[in-house]
Formats: sequence, structure tokens, C-alpha cells
Amino acid sequence: MSRPLDPGAIESDAVLAVGSLSGEIPGEVAWQAGDQLLRFTPSRDFQHGEEVTVTLDLGRVASTDGRSGSGRVSTTFRVP
Repeated sequence: MSRPLDPGAIESDAVLAVGSLSGEIPGEVAWQAGDQLLRFTPSRDFQHGEEVTVTLDLGRVASTDGRSGSGRVSTTFRVP
């Protein structure tokens, strides 16, 4: 993402986190303007040793000038 996000234009379901042991994990999504960071805070901890895939739906966020993206981007990590 190359533009600051509009905090009011971030839909609650913009981020999907799925753990290989925990399943779908809901959470809160917030824009941290000072760090230029979209932060997902899960509602509960991931389980040790599981693989977690986090997907951002670019169509569910918009920049301060009203632009939205399209498609999805994902990353996967293992919980130590």
C-alpha cells in the first residue's frame, strides 16, 4: 500500500486470520498512521506450533483520497 489509509474506511472484515489448529480467528483491524501500519489484533492467542495465514482484502480498505485496491494479499507464519 502506497497511500495513508482512511481509518473510517477500513471494514471490520478486511483481514482474515486462519490458524491450522485454531481455525478462523476474529480480531480488530486498525490503521496506525504514525507507523503507516495496518494492525490486526486477534481476539485470542494463536496456538503454539500452528501455521497462521493472514489475508488482507484490498477492496475493504480505502485511502484518504477514497481509493480502494482490488484482490487479496496473504502471508503465512508459524507460531513458535
